[in-house]
Amino acid sequence: MYCYRRHGHNEADEPAFTQPTLYRKIATHPLISTVYTQQLIADGTITQADSDAIKAEYTAAMEASFTKAKAAEAAKDGIDPTEKFRGSTAVFQPVYQHNPVQTGVSPEVLDKCVRGLTKVPATFKLNPKIKRLLEGRAQAHKEGGPVDWGFGEALAFGSLLVEGTPVRLSGQDCERGTFSHRHAVLYDYENREKYVPLLHLDEKQERFCVYNSLLSEAAVLGFDYGYSLDYPKCSASGRRNSAISSTAHRS
Repeated sequence: MYCYRRHGHNEADEPAFTQPTLYRKIATHPLISTVYTQQLIADGTITQADSDAIKAEYTAAMEASFTKAKAAEAAKDGIDPTEKFRGSTAVFQPVYQHNPVQTGVSPEVLDKCVRGLTKVPATFKLNPKIKRLLEGRAQAHKEGGPVDWGFGEALAFGSLLVEGTPVRLSGQDCERGTFSHRHAVLYDYENREKYVPLLHLDEKQERFCVYNSLLSEAAVLGFDYGYSLDYPKCSASGRRNSAISSTAHRS
């Protein structure tokens, strides 16, 4: 049995970002429903008209449910958003606060990070959607913003690396980011060769490590927590051979 998601993790996902060759094959493969319907018709179990009627009935039911869901959301307008937490301690929690901390970096550091994050080798063939994403981020920096959340995260990681703090990420879909916001590892659109922009910011930068873990959340969190306690500065195998600054689990 071969199983796959034709459209990826969710409606905003693009599986060809990380599996370009596989998803070219999937895109040309007929739908399971088409294959099954053809078999049923060939067996004399149903007719094409029966199949069309079943599809129309199911589509109508889905549209009706969608309309009902939108109406329910619209009815929530004007309702106190904390009402749904009634009976929960979440309603009574104090406002979370931080003491002021200087977290900014110089324009020169940001410029260096943006150059490294938005360029790839001339021979590297980017997925067209990611190419537009990187071009948009470079343009946003040039124009002074706005900066999307994923780009802000990349700049934060990059500034840490350039200023001498190693970064390690581990978790499910950490390379791409579960909702396709990170793209810490890029894949050549034709041969799936890897390229990691956060490793190409500066010759003297610290090490960046990112790992897609197995789907065992407690195990991964436990391992990386222990790793961070044992090697908080990654001194075990040399200052720049391994790295840990933070762990992003199921990021």
